[in-house]
Amino acid sequence: MGEEDHPLEDWLFISARVPPGNLDQHFLRLVRTSLDQLEKALAGEAGSKQRFSDLLPPFSELTPLTLPPSERERAQQLAVQLAKRGTRDAARAEAFLLNAIGFTQATESLPFWQALLDLKRSRDSFAPRRRQFAVGALALLAIRQASPAAYAALDAALQHTNEQVRAQAAYYLGSAYTIPRRPLPEHVLVALNACASNDPAFEVRYQARMTLRYVGVPAPLDRPGGVYLFRVQLRDDRSGATRTIALRPEQTLEDLHFAIQDAFAWDADHLYSFFLRGKEFDAAYEISGPDGDPFAGALFGEDLQLITGEEAAGVEDDEDVEPLDATTAVLGQLGLRVGHTLLYYFDYGDDHKFDVRLVTIQPQAEPGDYPRLVESTGDAPPQYYGDEDEDDEDDEDWEEEI
Repeated sequence: MGEEDHPLEDWLFISARVPPGNLDQHFLRLVRTSLDQLEKALAGEAGSKQRFSDLLPPFSELTPLTLPPSERERAQQLAVQLAKRGTRDAARAEAFLLNAIGFTQATESLPFWQALLDLKRSRDSFAPRRRQFAVGALALLAIRQASPAAYAALDAALQHTNEQVRAQAAYYLGSAYTIPRRPLPEHVLVALNACASNDPAFEVRYQARMTLRYVGVPAPLDRPGGVYLFRVQLRDDRSGATRTIALRPEQTLEDLHFAIQDAFAWDADHLYSFFLRGKEFDAAYEISGPDGDPFAGALFGEDLQLITGEEAAGVEDDEDVEPLDATTAVLGQLGLRVGHTLLYYFDYGDDHKFDVRLVTIQPQAEPGDYPRLVESTGDAPPQYYGDEDEDDEDDEDWEEEI
């Protein structure tokens, strides 16, 4: 999932407070004027300097707009034309239209959303966000309209050729059933388990496992009885020091955290997070320590999956779901494969970032305790930087003041 808010959660939040209905005549006139102007601008030359975003109505893209059928169809056609332009300005206008079409919640838009999943053009930076709109809109129609066709479209998206679409489908399928309190059908559970175990993309395996976890189905445990070997290196450390640590698949990210600290002879006295795609502040793939990340919702010890959408829909959290943090995140249930690199972010003040690469998986663990350090190269970098003599002088001055 991306760093931006999920469209589904925005739509649920807004529609819980302002249910879709007939558009105010004043707003309708503004929307029609904007659509007319966009049509004229798009009919011009592709290289013209017209700013499409300047033609939008003078209100936020999250304004609850319920478009009449004729304007919804026009908005859909214009969104496709804007997508083919491929500029940043066109993307801003496209996002406005997609929000309005999504909030309208018309089942007649199903073919439009499905077509967006397959829309391709070169150097299309808005494509990931567009796909997120499309899969989120399918989930919204499933939740609010109980549309069998929308559920079928989400099922089909699990098999899409694009891995981002598959990952979002795995995420949103959980929302589509849990928010309206509908049980997941057996065929959906089977499909999610297949994605969790066999999909070649980490994002798909992980999102499928998180959805299964949320609905109370244990995620698959990979390589039970085996050993994961992680090679750990501090980013930007010129010495190149590394530590290779062995852990069992049944152990947790917290075990990995303490093993890294022990291997580098550091003090494990600060907050930390693991970013499972190796990118810092990637909230959709962050698992924090039990005390949380001060810059994220995980500070409150909540499972970030689906929470915002449920609260927006007025559904209470399932108290039976154990909060997901480093103490409960089992290594063998994360969907990791050899070659995958995590980011271990330790101490938000001193900003230590470690690359943690899964270098091999041994099929059978040797007897003994785990975690264990199996290889060490180079001197460990210091945990706290600065001149030690100056630190000693500061300590002496402090003692004299006392």
